[in-house]
Amino acid sequence: MKKRLNLIASEKLRKRGTAAMSALIAFAVTASVSAAAVQPWDDEMMKLFNDPTEEQMELVDVNVTRPLASVENNGTTVEIKQTITDNHQLYILFEVTAPEGTVIPENAIWDFITIDWNSAGNATGGIDVLKADGNKATMLLSEQCNGFVSKQQSIKLMLKDLVAPNEDNYCETHMIAEGTFSFELTSEYTNLSKAFLPDKVCTAPDGSKYTIECVEVSPMSVYVAIEAGARVVGGTNNAVPEPVVHMNDGTEYTLIFSNTGNYNSNYAGRSDDRGAYFFGMRFNTIEDVANIKDITVGDTVIPISGALENAAELPIVSDWARDTVDRVSAETEYMQQMSGIYDYTKNITRLQFCQMAYYALWEIGMPCTDYSYQFTDTSDGWARSLCAAGIISGKTETEFAPYDYLTREEAAAILCRIADYAHKPLLFENPAPEYADENEISDWAKDAVSALGSAGIMSGDGVNFNPKDGYTVEQSIITLSKLLGL
Repeated sequence: MKKRLNLIASEKLRKRGTAAMSALIAFAVTASVSAAAVQPWDDEMMKLFNDPTEEQMELVDVNVTRPLASVENNGTTVEIKQTITDNHQLYILFEVTAPEGTVIPENAIWDFITIDWNSAGNATGGIDVLKADGNKATMLLSEQCNGFVSKQQSIKLMLKDLVAPNEDNYCETHMIAEGTFSFELTSEYTNLSKAFLPDKVCTAPDGSKYTIECVEVSPMSVYVAIEAGARVVGGTNNAVPEPVVHMNDGTEYTLIFSNTGNYNSNYAGRSDDRGAYFFGMRFNTIEDVANIKDITVGDTVIPISGALENAAELPIVSDWARDTVDRVSAETEYMQQMSGIYDYTKNITRLQFCQMAYYALWEIGMPCTDYSYQFTDTSDGWARSLCAAGIISGKTETEFAPYDYLTREEAAAILCRIADYAHKPLLFENPAPEYADENEISDWAKDAVSALGSAGIMSGDGVNFNPKDGYTVEQSIITLSKLLGL
């Protein structure tokens, strides 16, 4: 038996009312929800998942909340009825009640929406009217991202001015309910996803080969990330074949293109600064991941149910770095901009470090805003702005080498320049460490290595500094956070 799922591309034009990532300054309502207690499901959410059984609902109940938070403005009340999340999906069910005599049509839209969901990476989504009856309407906000949700989940939502298109001119609207409705919802989040880093290759019709970097499965969705250069939408000859999910009972989930309903759609698009691409498939019911046999991308098979014991917790982080990385991910916004990095123990590229440093400086109120510097091998604003600020330089006057790995001595020199730029003086509380491989440290990096060691920001392995080795993602997170007080 085959089930067809809808797919939309994140590049498509998004209608007014589509959710955009944004930071909110003030919030009218704060609701803290304990995720430990089983939450009753709203009837409309039940319909969304095709009336799941008790057993199916139990698979995700830990991440289902009923905050019952409400805001009233100008006689209109917006009440949050239920939320449900996984690593890549967010659903917020809410009800709008306008003053008596007001009619909310089924094509009503919000004139302005902001949502800040503490998940790393880019997000896309929108709001659909599920039911409209006189002055009441039930709506669903659905958001998709390609990052990770932190353990302390925070959702900040602002809705402004409910309007409807004019019958004679759809491009113009008239007011239905004027006002701003702001919410902040917090709850504990449990990652229900099983993740695999298959390191397998799939082949496009033109013979191009691309590495499948990551596969995640949860009771609500499947996420497949493909390496840089691949195309997953648009019908081009080098488009990677669409994934097919095979269940143990013979059911197949396949993809089709559709623009019908944000909540009923899946997504595909650019994953990160390297140009990687991803598929996001949303189940139209709740599935036990143990019942997923495998996922195929063309002729490439990624086993699931027979390999669950090999699943990884993403992102992969060393034990010594886990607490700090978890804290920084939960408490800061700059880490929420990072995406497409699944293994933090691996070396970081020069461009990825620029991205991390750019958003870290932005978070402390010291953004790099001069983008005048030009390179022939990248047009990326992160690298150009940090170069213009004197924080990093290219490998030559014209080439930045964005995908080269950052070395430890390069990182030391850059971190010292970041400290100068951010007016964060280093505190030399300890003697400068002595390294057995001191002679291997480049002359231009020796002062920086010594200063960071004395300040307790960056050190070696106890014997050597290993200046030519790569600098890892987790090391970058920890040293930037120490340096800037994040």
